[in-house]
Amino acid sequence: MKRFGEFFKSALIGGFFVILPIALLIFLLQEAFDSLAAIMAPIVDVIPIEEIAGVKFATAFGIAVLLVLCFLAGAATRTTPGRRLSGWFDEKVLGRIPAYGVLKTLTQQIAGQDAEGKFTPAVAILTEDIHDLAYIVEEHDDEFVTVLLPNAPMGMTGQIRFLKKKNVRKIDASFTDVLDSMTFWGEGSAKLFRS
Repeated sequence: MKRFGEFFKSALIGGFFVILPIALLIFLLQEAFDSLAAIMAPIVDVIPIEEIAGVKFATAFGIAVLLVLCFLAGAATRTTPGRRLSGWFDEKVLGRIPAYGVLKTLTQQIAGQDAEGKFTPAVAILTEDIHDLAYIVEEHDDEFVTVLLPNAPMGMTGQIRFLKKKNVRKIDASFTDVLDSMTFWGEGSAKLFRS
């Protein structure tokens, strides 16, 4: 019964961290779309088109404008002033939101972007006979590293351990390779273990 309780708690927390960013993204996109629709209403009312490919013109126009704004914001962050402003906003505003940093890092890892060396896939050597898939969360200045030993099937929850660097071996795999293996109860982990 204790194992079921631990599994239930782990699954509930893991599911929360999967659903929360998705729900937040949907909410923010809906708010942006509603605000944009209110601003664009006078323009849309002047254009005599009702539908495009079965979609209301106002909806299609709103989506197109939102995509263009996303592109322009993304392009602006590739400039030096844009990177500076984005970094400031990320640190001073978004960085103050609880769990934002972790969610950002996980999102970047899942998207295949570099997340500044966080959550680096590894194998943790706990004893001579026990090796676990792990993520290196942080490298200390001394001989230790902080690792997350993920639980199956969630892969994003688990135990935090401080291990000596000599007992942690980085592997040639992506964050999502390890996450996929954990999600499928370790399937494909032999390949990860040998990499």
